[in-house]
Amino acid sequence: MATILLVDIEDAALAGELQAAGHAIARCGLDAATSGNPSPDVALVRPGSAPPASLALKLAAQAPATAWVMLLAPSAAAQAAAVLDAGAADVVIEPLSPAAGRVLVTRLLREQRVRARLDHFERDEARKGNLTEVIGDSKPMRDLLDQVARVSRRSAFGPALSVTLTGETGTGKGLLARVLHYSSRRRDRAFVEINCAAIPATLLESELFGHERGAFTDARAARVGLLEAADGGTLFLDEVAYLAAEGQAKLLTVLETRRVRRLGSSTERQIDVQVIAASSQDLGALAARGSFKPELLHRLSALWFRLPPLRDRADDAVLLAERILARTCESYRLPAKHLSEAAREAIRAHSWPGNVRELAHAVERAVLVEEGEEVAAAHLSLPSAPAPSPGRAGGFPPEGLAAIDSAERALIEQALREAKGNVTRAAALLKVSRDVLRSRVDKYGLDPAGLAGAD
Repeated sequence: MATILLVDIEDAALAGELQAAGHAIARCGLDAATSGNPSPDVALVRPGSAPPASLALKLAAQAPATAWVMLLAPSAAAQAAAVLDAGAADVVIEPLSPAAGRVLVTRLLREQRVRARLDHFERDEARKGNLTEVIGDSKPMRDLLDQVARVSRRSAFGPALSVTLTGETGTGKGLLARVLHYSSRRRDRAFVEINCAAIPATLLESELFGHERGAFTDARAARVGLLEAADGGTLFLDEVAYLAAEGQAKLLTVLETRRVRRLGSSTERQIDVQVIAASSQDLGALAARGSFKPELLHRLSALWFRLPPLRDRADDAVLLAERILARTCESYRLPAKHLSEAAREAIRAHSWPGNVRELAHAVERAVLVEEGEEVAAAHLSLPSAPAPSPGRAGGFPPEGLAAIDSAERALIEQALREAKGNVTRAAALLKVSRDVLRSRVDKYGLDPAGLAGAD
């Protein structure tokens, strides 16, 4: 229910119409409106002998969240533009019928809701591009954030950068890409993101470069590509290693010429776009094997940042878990919760193969499933640590950390066999994302199709 203030308006029919629409009606005189501090949702004001533009300026400054509407006599219609410039939400030349008043108030309230959603979105996007959101107090993260802050400060108004971000899946490459975008002169333009691993190779080029009508069988209408859509802003290519050879060659041409040509077109379009590429794979090794163009890698990596995995910064994992816990409770409008000391130790001890994404899922699951103010270690549903083997000094296997890789590879092979080589189903069996599993398959050089028929 909205509050509607009628200032120096004694119109019972109008008040009744607004009440029938479910609004609360308040009334006051002009002196009370200007000397007090009313803050209704919408106010209809009859200025009387007061200069309407000056009055609108004063009221708008006094309560900027209120939609102030000035009701002017026909003789004052020439002042309408000045009243709007002074901050009035609208101007009505009297008479104002009850039905028209209801429509006016409904429209203004709808505009307020849209503006509130937009303000929330802009605050959220600004938050995503804030370095303070990249949480970490470990030395690897401090070093990384110092570099990013220095680069952001020095390149804020410079030419378009080409940046490569590497690190395991879930380490926060997308968040860091937003930091680089929102700290640049491009912050008010588009940030366009595409996950190259999530789109079939046959469609990826069309997504990036766009196409003309009839360029291929299903091209029933022309389409703007993401490179054009990001003109003036930033294009974030997540998992760029999955871009096919032909697409790599075309992207290299775009970076060299700053011009893009849609599929099926003979016309090139000039663009000004900053490209940030990310990969969970070793792009240098891929380039050495010939599966990624070295020239493209050189073009993309004018700046190169590597995000450390969460297992290398155990204390950061606890800081992140606390931030995620607070945000999750706030998002679901639940009472605040805290981590038990045992939960903190479990978070420090876990290897987090899915990194921050896996941590976020574990914390969110604990918040939604479990009651109580404390999140215990068991609520995080983390696998138990293996018991030390007897006869081994300190309980360590003779092969050291390599034992983790051996166990992980065996689990992945088993899941791929059970899923008949289907990576998506195998990822579900292992309770990780498809991208996480795909990165592990590449790491161990596994062949999902070959494992599909293995006994």
